[in-house]
Amino acid sequence: MVQKSTRRRFVSASLVAIPAIELAAYGLTDAQEPEMVGSAQSPAWTFTVVSFQDPYTGEITRPQEPDPGTRYVSAQVIIANGSTEPLEFEIADVHLVDENGDEYPAGAVLGSEPKLVTQNLPDGERTRGWVWYEVPTGVNVTELRFYGPRPVFKVAVVAGVATPVAG
Repeated sequence: MVQKSTRRRFVSASLVAIPAIELAAYGLTDAQEPEMVGSAQSPAWTFTVVSFQDPYTGEITRPQEPDPGTRYVSAQVIIANGSTEPLEFEIADVHLVDENGDEYPAGAVLGSEPKLVTQNLPDGERTRGWVWYEVPTGVNVTELRFYGPRPVFKVAVVAGVATPVAG
C-alpha cells in the first residue's frame, strides 16, 4: 500500500529535521555535547506536612477569641534544607489555600504547641513546628503552600580563560 503525503507528515518530518540540521551546523551529534564551563541546580529544599487539623482541637493563645463565622486550622510542618546554601524564610511564607484560591498566611494565630520559627536555616539543617490559621467556617481548605525564597543560580567563571564553544 502506498501512503499519501500529507501536510501533517510534512510538518512532523520538518520538526524532526530542523533540530538535526542545527546540531549538524554546530558540529554536534546525539553522542557529542559541547563542553561546559559549569552548571547550577535548584536548591534541595523539602516542605513536609506532618499533621493537619481542620478544625484545630488544641488551645489557641492568640487571639483570645475567634472572629464570628471563623474557625481555626493548624498544621505541623517540616522545612528541610538539603542544599549547600542557607535557606531564609518567614513563618508567613507558609500559606493555607481554600477552594476559591484565597490564601491565608501563617503568623496571625498562635497555639500552644511549638511554633514554626522565622529563621535563616543553615545548609543541611531542618526545622519543625506548627502553623495556625483563622479561616471562614464555610470554606473548604485544599492545600498548604510554602513560598521558599527565589533561588540564585551561580556559575563561577574566570576572565581571560577560553570558554568552550562548539563548532
